[in-house]
Amino acid sequence: MSGEFDRQCAPPRQPCLAFGDGGGRGDRADGASFTAHTEFVNRLAELAAGFDGPVVLVSGDSHDYRVDVGVPWFTLYGVTPQPNITQVIVDRSLEDDADWLRLHVDPSPPEVFSWQQVFVPLP
Repeated sequence: MSGEFDRQCAPPRQPCLAFGDGGGRGDRADGASFTAHTEFVNRLAELAAGFDGPVVLVSGDSHDYRVDVGVPWFTLYGVTPQPNITQVIVDRSLEDDADWLRLHVDPSPPEVFSWQQVFVPLP
């Protein structure tokens, strides 16, 4: 797993963009163990700590749209959240409309990444 990830995200490449899916199922209070992506989370945090730029983790599964700076759920894996990682969780719901994420990558400004949630009305 880490070989391909390392080749794609190792310095001096900029920007670093990683895609992943949800990190775990269940509730820790019910005894759920969050180990599904341990290697990925550890390696991403390690690379981000040594990376002088923003990292975006786009994920989704059974979630609603949300933006988390620092990816707080990394603590479920015993990993310190890195302040230069931002997770954008795409919406999976189809209650009132469908939506998708438009991601822009522009290395000119310091922010590098920007995104927009785009809504498509259902018939």
